[in-house]
Amino acid sequence: MEILNPFKDIQPLRGQVSLLKTVQETRSGKDTVEAYVAEINIKSASKVLKLLESKSPKDPSLSLTHLRRFVKPEFLPEHLKRDSAAAVEGEVVAASKSSQTIYILIPPPLPELSLLETLLAPYAPISASSDASSAPDAAASVPAPISPIEVQSIRIPLSPPTTEEESVTWSRTLWPTIFNPAAHPITHSPRGPLLLDAQESVSRRAGNYLALARKVALEAKWSGCGRAVGAVVVDPALADAADPSDKFAGIVAVAGDARYCSRRNAGEGGAGAAPSTSYDPDNEGQPDHHALMRAISLVAYKRLTSSTSPTVTPSISMSPPAPASVASTPGPLPAVSSSTEPSTSSPPPSKKPKPSPQSLDPEPIQPTQPPRPLPYPPLTPLEFHFLSLPNIQTRTQGGYLCTSLDLYITHEPCVCCAMGMLLSRFRAVVYLQATGPGRADAALDPYTGYGLHWRQELNWRVVGFRFCVEGEDGAESKEEREGLEGLELERGVFHA
Repeated sequence: MEILNPFKDIQPLRGQVSLLKTVQETRSGKDTVEAYVAEINIKSASKVLKLLESKSPKDPSLSLTHLRRFVKPEFLPEHLKRDSAAAVEGEVVAASKSSQTIYILIPPPLPELSLLETLLAPYAPISASSDASSAPDAAASVPAPISPIEVQSIRIPLSPPTTEEESVTWSRTLWPTIFNPAAHPITHSPRGPLLLDAQESVSRRAGNYLALARKVALEAKWSGCGRAVGAVVVDPALADAADPSDKFAGIVAVAGDARYCSRRNAGEGGAGAAPSTSYDPDNEGQPDHHALMRAISLVAYKRLTSSTSPTVTPSISMSPPAPASVASTPGPLPAVSSSTEPSTSSPPPSKKPKPSPQSLDPEPIQPTQPPRPLPYPPLTPLEFHFLSLPNIQTRTQGGYLCTSLDLYITHEPCVCCAMGMLLSRFRAVVYLQATGPGRADAALDPYTGYGLHWRQELNWRVVGFRFCVEGEDGAESKEEREGLEGLELERGVFHA
């Protein structure tokens, strides 16, 4: 019998991984809100701030620490300078640009404009000349404002800038902002050890794992079970601890697409029956037969079967309990009496009868748990090979769903599979082929799609990567199109 070599004829893909941005990063600055700006006397800045906080409490749901509350005239955006210059002329302009003037930002919730003007009227800018000409005996008197308070309406960004360049742009076009890398919450984008560890681990063998995923995908297509989509699940802890020469270390499970398997079993198709050139929703099956969902189910099956060993507490097993004598004895079972109701309290008789065939019947029943049926759809030899490897943590060892595992898949998954990926708690995902440019239903695309891999609204996030084949310059480069076509992977409009 020939031994299966799962890595036969596999040529690792050459390229590099590129970190996927998050929707928080790509849409940063697009979410703006109205705010007010007022020019006041610089000596009254603290009084004005306390007055505004007492009359208009802050919104606890808004974090605007990235915005400067006070700005000097020389640091104002150009459009605010023009508006201010158009409102006043002559000596008033000179006074407003003097050291006696500062601009205050009034963020939402915004008070009524008339009320705001009334509150700030006593703190309007004063003429520098009138302040200098004030006599010492009139020091207690308050100089008259040079003009009524002028309040301008602007738009401010709700999210902090993600780069220093973005901060400079916003300071020039919106309102002066502060860039602080340490101030970004982890829900905004991956950073720190989480990002560094995932990026280093993924970069080491991504081309190898994706090449194996490609092989699984092509097997699914050639067999007629599904489209040419494949997935590989890897335990990065095992991969990092393995010998560097082992290019395929740490593989826990592999799965190919099987959306046409039921049709083939019903006699509606055969090898090569997968319609790769068209898309008919009525013939695409259910998402649970997609490659990613099948990989998740194989990991669950593997954890469950690994947890039914004698070293695991019985509460973990979902199978019917075995008899006490069987469950407590790992070795061969002793021969039992041929009587219908053997006594367990009396000693065995002195004269042992010759064993009959009936007394040997219990001998083969040695497993502590009945064998579990294999998952459906039926597994390919490649899928079964990795499923049978004892390289997964049991539940008593801390194994839970797909926590801390990495996913390598030939195609950007559909929305349903992407949500299954999040619910299974993968650490990272690497895909080879995008859904398509401009697709609004793209699950991981942070520009036009949902960017589900890292959204601040969700309670689990996955570090996302795109594998760029060697020579790829962009999403629409000629090298990418030729490289992906050469891989013979599924292309066109469909849900992976």
